Amino acid sequence: MKEIDIIKHAKSYMDMLSKGINPITKKEYSETSDLNNERLIKCFEFVSVILERVITEEMSKEQGVKATQTTSDDTFPPNSIVPDELMGKDVVKTLIEKGLLKQGINKKN
Repeated sequence: MKEIDIIKHAKSYMDMLSKGINPITKKEYSETSDLNNERLIKCFEFVSVILERVITEEMSKEQGVKATQTTSDDTFPPNSIVPDELMGKDVVKTLIEKGLLKQGINKKN
């Protein structure tokens, strides 16, 4: 699985969360749910926008590389489906490697 596919999958989680939907069960959060909070929803939307920027940038880079390496008969980008079995740790690992997420807890002194 390509890194960009993992980032796309992470974005789909953020999109669902920003709409008040549990990405695991695909059900809406109840009005009393801690995750159905206006500030959290805004955070989820923000992360989704950032991930969209990363996806767009990566796709542009890949298109530029592919354009110099292949003929015009090739189509890009290829469609790839992220399996539902993808574990959250793979998404987090990729985001850490891309510098989009920091590992550990920041302590203020």
